[in-house]
Amino acid sequence: MKKPTYVAYAVIPCTLGLPLIAFGAKAADNPTVINIFDEKANDAKVFSFDYGIPNSPALTLAGLAGSKLAPSTSLKPFVLSLPGLIGSDSAASSAAFDFAPAWALDPEQTVSEGDYRNNPLYYRTRFGLAIYKGDTGSGDPKKAKGSRIAIGISTSLLDSSDPLAVTNEHGIPVWQACQDKEKSLRVYEWFKTPDDLNASRLVSIFNAAITPPVSRPSEQQFKDAEAYLAKKGGIDTSDRASLQPEARLKSDLRDLQTVLHKKPPEIAALDTEAAKAIDRCQKEASVAAQHGASINLGAGVVWSGDAGAWKNFKDPNAAVWIAVRYPLGAQDSKNCGDGAKVKGISRLFSCWMVGGTGRYSVGEFDATGNSAKPQFKANVVDGWVGLERITSGSMLGGYYGYLDQHAAASADSAFSRSRTQWKVSGAISLDFIQDGLWIEGSYGAAEGSISTLNDKVALLSLSFGPPKIGSTFASKDTSGN
Repeated sequence: MKKPTYVAYAVIPCTLGLPLIAFGAKAADNPTVINIFDEKANDAKVFSFDYGIPNSPALTLAGLAGSKLAPSTSLKPFVLSLPGLIGSDSAASSAAFDFAPAWALDPEQTVSEGDYRNNPLYYRTRFGLAIYKGDTGSGDPKKAKGSRIAIGISTSLLDSSDPLAVTNEHGIPVWQACQDKEKSLRVYEWFKTPDDLNASRLVSIFNAAITPPVSRPSEQQFKDAEAYLAKKGGIDTSDRASLQPEARLKSDLRDLQTVLHKKPPEIAALDTEAAKAIDRCQKEASVAAQHGASINLGAGVVWSGDAGAWKNFKDPNAAVWIAVRYPLGAQDSKNCGDGAKVKGISRLFSCWMVGGTGRYSVGEFDATGNSAKPQFKANVVDGWVGLERITSGSMLGGYYGYLDQHAAASADSAFSRSRTQWKVSGAISLDFIQDGLWIEGSYGAAEGSISTLNDKVALLSLSFGPPKIGSTFASKDTSGN
């Protein structure tokens, strides 16, 4: 049986005297955690309570969620990964194709932010296909891995959890509102004159003309380009008309590209600030989306085949995922601290988030722990619900989960199992004792229908510096199957 870890420190005397003040000064640059009590779980994943659905249900069902085969997103339309379809048994092969179908109808990818916001669900939906050859395990049945082929679909239903679509209290997209208030980004627009835009168009025309078969620009287009070069670039183009058409074309194109890429001093000075402004807006929109209501759905089917071979695919396993969260009251942590704008009862019921994640799988193969029969076919219900409150000076959360693996065949009923698990956790700032000092704690237990599913976790610690606590409801890939 594992033993909890204690730290033999005189914690209370230390917090009242100079030793802590000196230690806290060092912690500002290098946050340090002292564990007063630490009992680790046998299986930490039991108490992780991960929120969300798989980024790619197909990859997850094929057992490739932890591989380097990355799924697409609504902003990264297609991903094709082919590590090697042909190989020996000693090098198992896999392949995946993951895509956002909306982009298939727009091969030039000309979608604007407005197009996206008019029909965001169309762009957030993704399909995937994954295949895995498995491994013969060098003849060892315990190490053998069957081949798999899987298809999947996933989507996010609500704009309030989408950084590009989430709106503020005035109904304006957060991303757009942030850009509108950033001076450095607005100034850029002042320099996009009609002449600049026309010169950019001429560059495209001249580039096309210089590539065989050559189609010579019109005389007016030459004159427009040379007038722009004289006005904006200070280049003497009075002799250009006497040049041979090909030489004239190359000269005008070279100079147009130079002038267009030469930034006025006002623009160059704004480059750094504009980059920072874009980063700020990205973060602001992401934070707003993480604090918004969310309904994410995923589904898929996987077929299993022979180990190390692309054949005999059968035994379909279908699975669906759902992740839901809903904010209760104001979510901005600045409205939940000592200087909160929300007062009284309203403040008490603000900054809460409720939600959970669930999975239902039909016909999946799970480990039995029995060498005579390593796997059994089961119908699985797995999920959790939780409630938490995070403010600028505290965090409180409670979570309850349930797992039921029910044998699909009555002959395997001895392998059926179930488990419940729960955890409470919290963190409180002790700034009134020492700046940057936090105390954190958590306790959880799991109880299963068989003893191997029983587990427990407990932690009490002091953190010198901001603790690494975040919302459990922040979306992440839940790649477990």
